[in-house]
Amino acid sequence: EHPWIGDAYIKRRLPRTVEIVLTERRAVATVIFEVPYLVDDAGEVFKRWVRGDPIASPVVTGFSREAFLKDGDGTAKKIRDAIDLAARYRNSGLHKRAPLAEIHYEEDGNFSLVVMDAEPIYVKFGGGPYRRKITRLAALLNQLRRDGHRASIIYFDNEISPNRITVKLRTKENQTRNRIRKNDKTNILQKRMSKI
Repeated sequence: EHPWIGDAYIKRRLPRTVEIVLTERRAVATVIFEVPYLVDDAGEVFKRWVRGDPIASPVVTGFSREAFLKDGDGTAKKIRDAIDLAARYRNSGLHKRAPLAEIHYEEDGNFSLVVMDAEPIYVKFGGGPYRRKITRLAALLNQLRRDGHRASIIYFDNEISPNRITVKLRTKENQTRNRIRKNDKTNILQKRMSKI
């Protein structure tokens, strides 16, 4: 069985024709279980990433290989939820303004995002509904840009006041420090993937 073939069937057309129909999987995310694996649009982890494979974005983190082996169905459902969140983000159009780089599954069962807006922004989403939070995130990023500010961390996870959003702004000092850190993370990820 080839990992890139999602479905295959054979049709026989009499008198002498056989038709083979293949459906190719499309990688829509990369999940990290210590090493990267590709995930298809059905949320199925189907192949360990190797050099030459596409790097599907977003990267999904926060899951362990042990948890996947212990509770494959439960972990697969959470990965599908992350892919659904990525699709909602993409469908909102916000990905054009602030591309989604990472979705992280938190220990509390909620998701956080890392979006790129000149520099990475950590967005602690908390629980759903995510559609409304994505709309509010777009408005917030536009407002910050108009005001000449850049966010470092955005919190949507206030359970007591769910309408409250807390923003940690970047200062000139931490912009320089984060730019250096971002380059280090990129180099580390490239080194990790080149060893595979």
